[in-house]
Amino acid sequence: MRAWWGVVVVGSILGVPAVALAQDELDRHIEAMRPRLEDPGRDLLERAALALELATTLDRAARSAATAEESRRRWEAAAALLDRFGEKNPGHPRARAFALQAAVYLWARAGTWASQAEADPADADARRHAVEGLDAVIARLRPQEAALGRANDDFARNVRFRLARALADRGALGTEVERRQAATQALNLLDRPLGTGPLAGFAHLLKAELFVVAGEPDRAAEEAETAARNDPPPPAAELLEARINALIGLGRTDEALQFAARSPGSDAAKTLLALRVRLGQYASARDDDRGRREAEKEAFRLAGLLRDGGKSEVRPALIALARTIVEPDPSRPPEAFDLLAEGHLLLGQGRKAAEVEATGADRAEALGQADRARSLRYRAAAMAFKAGELAKADAWLGRLVADKDAGPTRAKASLLRTLARGRLAAKARGESATAAYVAALESHLEDFPDDPGTAEVRWLLGRARLAAGRRDEALALWDAIPRAAPRWLDARLARADLLRDEAGRSWRDGDRELARKDADQARAGLARVSGESRDAAERFAVELARVRLELTPGVGQPRTALETCDHLLESPGRADQRDQARRLRIVALAATERFLDADRLARVEVPKARPEELLDLSRLLDRLAAAADSDLVRRRVGQLDRAVITRVPDAIAPTDHALRDEARLRLARALLFAGDSNASWEALVSWPIDQARLDDALLDDLADLETRLDAFDRAAGSYRLLIRRRNEGSTPWLAARYGLAFAYYRSGRVDEARHLIDGTILLHPELGGAELRDRFRHLRTRLDQH
Repeated sequence: MRAWWGVVVVGSILGVPAVALAQDELDRHIEAMRPRLEDPGRDLLERAALALELATTLDRAARSAATAEESRRRWEAAAALLDRFGEKNPGHPRARAFALQAAVYLWARAGTWASQAEADPADADARRHAVEGLDAVIARLRPQEAALGRANDDFARNVRFRLARALADRGALGTEVERRQAATQALNLLDRPLGTGPLAGFAHLLKAELFVVAGEPDRAAEEAETAARNDPPPPAAELLEARINALIGLGRTDEALQFAARSPGSDAAKTLLALRVRLGQYASARDDDRGRREAEKEAFRLAGLLRDGGKSEVRPALIALARTIVEPDPSRPPEAFDLLAEGHLLLGQGRKAAEVEATGADRAEALGQADRARSLRYRAAAMAFKAGELAKADAWLGRLVADKDAGPTRAKASLLRTLARGRLAAKARGESATAAYVAALESHLEDFPDDPGTAEVRWLLGRARLAAGRRDEALALWDAIPRAAPRWLDARLARADLLRDEAGRSWRDGDRELARKDADQARAGLARVSGESRDAAERFAVELARVRLELTPGVGQPRTALETCDHLLESPGRADQRDQARRLRIVALAATERFLDADRLARVEVPKARPEELLDLSRLLDRLAAAADSDLVRRRVGQLDRAVITRVPDAIAPTDHALRDEARLRLARALLFAGDSNASWEALVSWPIDQARLDDALLDDLADLETRLDAFDRAAGSYRLLIRRRNEGSTPWLAARYGLAFAYYRSGRVDEARHLIDGTILLHPELGGAELRDRFRHLRTRLDQH
């Protein structure tokens, strides 16, 4: 897309004054000019000239901007300025010129998106913005062109050229049929005398481009030569491209290659032109044509030269290659398949890229190039993994893992296979997929215990062990991650989080001794990690974990948490870490009953925090409210939680079921804690609960909420599911048994409650510790009174 043509040509035709300002002076200059522009006492023509001068200043800033985003902003502002002037001064003498110039600025803006989409075809957003922008420009220019009638003065030719250019650019973003239709419309607009001057040269060049699309290369060649004779001629590079495209269409490959060789560009630019000639020859030849096979061979050779050279021309070369050649001739060397696979990747066609790369691996294997075959097969698997073709990736990686001669590639393949199987397990949600994932992790750990990537495997296997209830094995795996590994800090913080959560759960379940033990162990672990941390960011992360520990009801020290937050907010750290500290400070203020300060900070935080961040804040407030000793404190914390969580459920994507479910549960609990049990019940029953989709912690919170709302039949169902999930005899299992017995008792099912407690005492007489045992016995006494 030739985004500069319109700005330069239209500007010169309209006689725009040449005002050039330094970038940092632009805003000051525009603000200084604005009062004069909007002064109704000034002459209208003078104000119109000022408006055009301001727009031109913005245009110059756009063309010299360091980023495409800045260019787009400046062009949009220039168009808006001219539009606004026209709205305030309808029918002013330069209204037609202003309307055209505004369209040109918006066309240039769309051109930056089109260029971005051309450089990265996988960028769907850039393509969408380009299409929307060009459609808007065409919608602006069509009425202007219709109003011209039979006029063919400079202005009329300019409007038609601009509309034809926009149609051609829009067609280039569509299908082949849409591109041909756009070319026909654009050629009809240019089917009049084109006059003289710069615009005529560009118009002939555009016609040459359009005739190539329309399948009339002979007429394209005529227009290119006419453009070359124009005074002044268009830029040499544009002329060269038009001539080469016409010669390709005419089948005059040798002449096109000569033009490419004589081009004034760099060697890489000449090679790219030659590649395009060969691809044009390939596309126009018959399938069984010897010339087609020769063109394909040369195209791969030229693309290989560019890739080996590492120049900027590599990307457009590989994109053009993949757009033209679907599959290489089977006799091509493996490198051809590799080049084509890279091109498909750039086009955003990951699945096709993986298939082509795998075929290249087979080709290398057939030629006896074992190492090359392994390399290509690993690349194919990586492409398939990225494209979501996990089963294919698993199969290809399995071949490499089984190959004892694969060297370092074998360890890399094993690691990637574990990741692929992990995603398959998450997607399938089945026991067999999970077992295959865990088996891959165990196999990698056994075969490559000292490989650098094994730290990641220890991390993942630890998480799998923890999900299976094998806590000590998980901790041992995480403890084995060396200090130099990227997951070292993650593992240490995860260990502390696990102990913190267990401490909080043990406290809620009545095992106060175990709760204090886990909390102390977590504190000691964090102290060690802080001493081993290498930089401020790591130490900041450790302190944030310490704050969360001290905010755990029953085992934490809220004042210490508040002091630590205050210290962190005055310490160097990443922006996201400081944001976390600020949100944790809200909880610490509530935990120390400084509710006015907490409310004030929450009002500031809620509008700017992301839904996930507010949900995390609500979790902490929920725990605080649930553990409160007084109704007043519980209500104040609940009111704070309600303010935090109210809008979160609707802000989370409906497809993110896990977060949305939790947000709804947190809202229902916050409403209850705030004292509005009716609203809490309405929130609960309006939520289509799939209990099987909730993890144990959320299911526990749901059962607790149902119990607090006196919905004992519902609570009984939640507790029964918790009992099935938990390890028999564990404190959480016993706590769920108590919850079920209490729900039976309150719903009038006294005999069932009595039998449940008696059976539990018979099998597990310790009943999970002193406090939980006392709760069981107290309930049993109450049952005997019925």
